[in-house]
Amino acid sequence: LNTNWYNGILPDIDANVKIVAGRPFDPVVKSGSLALTNKLTVNSGATLTLSPGAHMTVNGDVVNSVSGDIIIKNTIDNPASFLTNGNISQQVKVEWIYPSARYFYIGHCVDGRTFADYLALATDPYMFKYTGTAWSELTNGAYLFNKELEGYTVKFNEATTPSMAMIGALRSGNYSTA
Repeated sequence: LNTNWYNGILPDIDANVKIVAGRPFDPVVKSGSLALTNKLTVNSGATLTLSPGAHMTVNGDVVNSVSGDIIIKNTIDNPASFLTNGNISQQVKVEWIYPSARYFYIGHCVDGRTFADYLALATDPYMFKYTGTAWSELTNGAYLFNKELEGYTVKFNEATTPSMAMIGALRSGNYSTA
């Protein structure tokens, strides 16, 4: 039961959802749940969180007043999804937890991230980009992950489990390799 939503029920595709500040609990879409809504508004001071493995689809626009009001949490084994068929007014916060000593194929769902963001997590990340014919190692911290449909792989060798919080404009729209 999703007790942090009105009457314990997740919204449906016809609902225009407004999340306001000052309530006992900010809403959380829990792992394995699917939240559907027509329009989503997150007022200043309120937060919407998608737990790892949660799914949310907004058929219309997303209006969030401050960057980070919408938090999408992910793990490698349990990624979340947030889909919208409209515009998003502000940036969102996307969190990832990366286990060490494994390579992961990754993409970037927010704009403005650089290789330096990964260098800040650990002293020895290995990151490669696929150029269409071969993998090449990234060594420049200023490298900007902004090319559509470009693939990357990353590996952290430290014994810690790095986590990354990326705040930015969600990438949306139609992408093509043509």
